[in-house]
Amino acid sequence: MDLEWPDLWTELCESDDDEPTQKSDSNCVARIFTLPYDIICEIFLALLDEEAPWRLRSRSAPLLLTRICTNWRRTVLATPALWARLEIRLHPPAKHRLLPDDFSRWITCICPSPREIRFIGWATGREGEHMLAILRAHAPSLKWLSLRVGTLDPRFLKDEVHLPALEYLDLGRIRSVRSQPAGTGPHRLSAFQGLPALREASICSGPYALAMPYGQLEAITCEGLGLFPCLAVISHAPNLRRLDLLAIDSGGDPPTFPPHFPSTHENITHLTLSSSPSDLLSLIPNLRFPALFSLSITATEGYTPSISTFVINAAASLHELEFRTLLGSTPSLTPECLRPLTHLTSLSLHGLTAPTTLALLHHLDLRLHPGPTFLPALYELCIKQPTMVLDDAVVLALRSRYEATPDMSVVFVWQHAPRPAPRYREEKIDWVGLKELFLDGMDLELIDAVFEPVVA
Repeated sequence: MDLEWPDLWTELCESDDDEPTQKSDSNCVARIFTLPYDIICEIFLALLDEEAPWRLRSRSAPLLLTRICTNWRRTVLATPALWARLEIRLHPPAKHRLLPDDFSRWITCICPSPREIRFIGWATGREGEHMLAILRAHAPSLKWLSLRVGTLDPRFLKDEVHLPALEYLDLGRIRSVRSQPAGTGPHRLSAFQGLPALREASICSGPYALAMPYGQLEAITCEGLGLFPCLAVISHAPNLRRLDLLAIDSGGDPPTFPPHFPSTHENITHLTLSSSPSDLLSLIPNLRFPALFSLSITATEGYTPSISTFVINAAASLHELEFRTLLGSTPSLTPECLRPLTHLTSLSLHGLTAPTTLALLHHLDLRLHPGPTFLPALYELCIKQPTMVLDDAVVLALRSRYEATPDMSVVFVWQHAPRPAPRYREEKIDWVGLKELFLDGMDLELIDAVFEPVVA
């Protein structure tokens, strides 16, 4: 259904004067005004999916429903399913307003069973007490918790909160504990010890790197950790499947592994290295990820030999590769580095130099390289190159690849212009095996050449 909620309301009410349509002996279609308000809320709640308009998918969708009438407002506020996410923003000290004593009780009344709670801002004064009270009140239903506060209240070090259903914990902005001297860590967060269902966590502060139940985690995001704490996190999480290392700070630590550090990690299938220092990248080739399915390397200074060695070592299982670098960085990626990736199905390259992009497209052109197929399993290609000199190479590579295997399922995604991209319908494509084609910023004459039928 493509109608936004005001239009949907009009459509549902337009036949108000008509008699109910008899469907069978026991079922009939009721008029909209005969339904209870909570059922009407559930109807609108069912529209909050991927097919709904953006206004209904937004976080403020329940607020739109409160604008219909007073009765709707009361019903919406009393429908727990509409308030699954609770976000509390705390003002900085300069603009701080004292929270009332019954603040936590008031939050519990208007949002009795949220599945997600997010604290953002500053935790000073009595906020820590209110935060713990809110967590205890919503412990049975809470599945997602984020503490985006720079300073944590010391009550979290001694007071324990049992969260039996919590699956995700975000401590990605905590830098210190109020009234605790620097360098006294590591602190043990007693409030987050009873987490039997925890499967994913995000951390950034060194003193808390070893104070979590890493043995049961399947996904970890480390942001801004030192090199040694980062390696310690990996060694304490044997069941990891997804590991994101963001902006790891070497801090002068020597690029060596700690004692008894495992070199093989059999369970990790998704690995992200973003803004990683050269010290960490130099250690990566010494690690083995036999089940690695997806690799993303972003914001680096170039495709270094250590990265090339690591990619080749993971060639047997690697299916998705994303490489984002600064535009014009050297050394850059070469097609020979990608040739061993025979199982690669998705390739995303951003910020490559123009000669490197041309060389890669020439290897996709089977007329220029008639030998073994370059990346034979590839069906998704994304190259973001802000220049218009590569359009001819795109046409040659696409048509050559299709003529060689006309029955393959191919998806080529092409982005090489910063302006908005036109979309072309699948019905206009004459290639039988081509499922999707996005050509962003290409000239119309070149687009006609791409869509020209292949002559047998």
